[in-house]
Amino acid sequence: MTCDAICQERLFYSNVVISGIFMLCALAISLNQVFKHLKHFTNEFFQERIVAIILMVPFYALTSFLSNIWMDWSAYLVVIRDIYEAFFIYHFFTLLLAYLAYENNELRLGRVYQFLEHKTLLYHLFPFDKVLPPYRIQE
Repeated sequence: MTCDAICQERLFYSNVVISGIFMLCALAISLNQVFKHLKHFTNEFFQERIVAIILMVPFYALTSFLSNIWMDWSAYLVVIRDIYEAFFIYHFFTLLLAYLAYENNELRLGRVYQFLEHKTLLYHLFPFDKVLPPYRIQE
């Protein structure tokens, strides 16, 4: 059974409608979270990064929806999405670092270094610990 032009057009529009509904749901939920964080903005250092991480959801939803509509432009939209993903990874790493080393409203990297100094040997995760020897942290 093959699908003629009318069938393909119906499939395209149903695909656009379904993906549009899910995109709008993702936008509504994540933008609600962003507005709540901005309304109760108490810790600037953490919440800036959390908002940037939450904005990953509507950005992915919007670029996926647009690439679903304009399939010729999907390669360019994927590049834009990947650039924001690098930005997201940076904010996620700085948020993790902040949780480790944030004390009295300032970032103290010395705490991270002290933690790593006491761990002279680091062991690999299972199953690699059975085959690879532990390694030393270089100073």
